[in-house]
Amino acid sequence: MTFKKYIILALMLSIMADTAMAKPAYYQVRSAASTTNQASSNRPLTSADYQKYACHREIRLAEMRYRIPIQLLESIAMMESRRYYAPAKRSIAWPWTVMAEGKGRYFDTKEQAIAEVRGLQKRGVRNIDVGCMQVNLMHHASAFKNLDDAFNPRTNVDYAARFLTDLKTRYRAWSTAVGNYHSATPERHYAYRNKVLAQWREARLGYTPAQRVDAQRELVRLRNDMMQQRQQSRLRIMSF
Repeated sequence: MTFKKYIILALMLSIMADTAMAKPAYYQVRSAASTTNQASSNRPLTSADYQKYACHREIRLAEMRYRIPIQLLESIAMMESRRYYAPAKRSIAWPWTVMAEGKGRYFDTKEQAIAEVRGLQKRGVRNIDVGCMQVNLMHHASAFKNLDDAFNPRTNVDYAARFLTDLKTRYRAWSTAVGNYHSATPERHYAYRNKVLAQWREARLGYTPAQRVDAQRELVRLRNDMMQQRQQSRLRIMSF
């Protein structure tokens, strides 16, 4: 796919997300903990509902801006902040997600999320993940100017996209970058990477045939990267 076609495709996907028309397969996966109160899901979507799609809109643009394989960053977001959204009858990356003390919290507004983080910090909690991409405020202390900035989908996604591409440059493989986005600890790294790649493969089911071919090529390249990394690891072990 040429870069021009990539831009056109990314913009089309962005528009689809804004109008709540795009329905990749993984959006339809329901969380058992968040399927309550679905009687209200029959009401028409409002402008406030469409604001909940801000993560996906910004992710589409960031993937285009930083030339990240299409829907790879989005697959990470769905691993990090996925929530079943009853009015839309699908799961989406939630912009006002807070993870701390081993517990995920989902809020209806940015203000509520900010208030929660301030309360946690007041109690001395520092290891807190926030926003669409669950950026950690302790390990990425200089990522945002303030909490309002941290929960802004645009700045949250942009920082995560730059962090992921920096990891790709450092490790020369998207698969390794994905694992290190979560952790450099081997057991956590590989488990997370495999889950994201599985999520990414599932996302391809929502593509058109032409889009699926391009995504398949990206997947093959990711797998080749993984094999190359394993081979390099074996060679390093044998050299000792």
